[in-house]
Amino acid sequence: MQCKIAVWDVLAGCQRCGSLDRAIRAPRANDFARFYRAHPEVDALFWNGAAAQRYYQKLVAPKLRGAPPAGRRLPSTSPAYASRSLADKTAQWRAVKNAAATG
Repeated sequence: MQCKIAVWDVLAGCQRCGSLDRAIRAPRANDFARFYRAHPEVDALFWNGAAAQRYYQKLVAPKLRGAPPAGRRLPSTSPAYASRSLADKTAQWRAVKNAAATG
C-alpha cells in the first residue's frame, strides 16, 4: 500500500527569538495554493497545534480559490505543550494514519 503523506510547515519563515509560538513575528506562509495545484489529490489537512491552524486560517485560507481540504487540529508535538500525555497525543495523531489508509 502506498501512502501519500506530505509534511509541510504552514510558515515558510518568520522572526522569532526563542522557540515559543507567541514569539513569532513577521510570519510568511508557504505557497499552499501552488502546492494544492500541483497535488490536487490532497483531501485532508492536519495542523500540528493551535498556532499552525491559526496561521493557516489567517495567512493561507483567505488567498485560496475554492474550498481548501478539510482540516483538523491535532495536539502540538512540542515538548512545551505538556498538558497532554504522550499516549493521548499519539492516539489523536493516529488520525493521520487512518486518513492515509482510507485515502
